[in-house]
Parts: sequence; C-alpha cells; structure tokens
Amino acid sequence: MDTAKYLLHIGINAVCGLGPAIDNSAGPIAGLQKVYNEIYDLKHYPPIIIQPHRFDIYNPNARPVYYALQFPNALEFKPNSRLRTSIITDLHEIRSLMLRYSKEFLSNKFKIDGTPFYDLFNYTQYDYFHHHVELHSGMRNSTEMPAEDPNLLRTVDGVTHKTFPESSAFVTGCIRLSHKNKLKINS
Repeated sequence: MDTAKYLLHIGINAVCGLGPAIDNSAGPIAGLQKVYNEIYDLKHYPPIIIQPHRFDIYNPNARPVYYALQFPNALEFKPNSRLRTSIITDLHEIRSLMLRYSKEFLSNKFKIDGTPFYDLFNYTQYDYFHHHVELHSGMRNSTEMPAEDPNLLRTVDGVTHKTFPESSAFVTGCIRLSHKNKLKINS
C-alpha cells in the first residue's frame, strides 16, 4: 500500500522517481561513467547512472520515471509494510492496487475530475518489469525497457551501447511511469 501511494505521488509530480542521467546537471556524471569504463573496465553493459527525476503528467514528451522495488525511495513505510514475500509477488500486488485505484478514480465517484489524481490515469501508463515474467500476467520482461527508453543505453557523452543489464537489481522489480501512447521517447 505504501509503494502504491508513493507511485501515485510520483505520477502527480509531488515526489521524485528515478531516471537515467542524461547530462551533468546532477554532478560529474560523464566523469563517473568514464571512470567505470576506463578504470573499472566495465565491459558487459553501459555505466548508466540513475538519479532522482520528476514525472511531468501534462507533458507528453516528458521522459519516463522509474521506481525500483529493490531500491525503495518512498518517503515512508509503515513498519509492517516492509515484509516481502518475493519481488514478483510484490509487483503483482502493487499492480492490482494500481488497477483498482485507476478504476475508482476514473469512475469519478469521488468527484475528483479536473484534479491531477483524475488526470493521472487518463495520461499515465504504469508498466511492471521483471526479468523472469514467464506465466506472470501483466508483467513485462526487463529486456523491453531500453527499446522504449533509449536513455537506458546512452551515456552522457552520447555513446549508445548495445547491451542492457536486464537482470540487474534496479530493473528486476521496476515500475515505469510513462505517458499513454508515448512509449518510444527521445532525449
């Protein structure tokens, strides 16, 4: 419930989600990526740096925003809400809650039309990613992420890499917020 609440707040731009760094505005990202490549000899995937990023519900050209279950950055969790059975089970439960929220908000039984919470489910799509999605309804494979967000393969120096860490902790149990009908993005 706490994660679903946080996802709603990310969607209306009340709090930050996460996204790949596309420039040096948050720090010396290009330098860090260079160190990972040249000093640590990172070979199997690009050194993508994830940083806080806000979702703009009203800008259809805005970049997607992510929430990673294995790196929770929610502002609060009730003590008993931190018990976890598995990442995939948590994704299913969160997806189920978000589908119920969508149905209730869009029914307008709470008279919230014209508010960001009402607009949220009209403009925003939530996708749920894991690298083992076989037989899991509603989940998408992490390998699909960079095709729809090329910034997950691009370093700040403009180099686009071919490999993606589809089983990394960040993308295993990752929820993406993007604009409906606007999945392929440009930086």
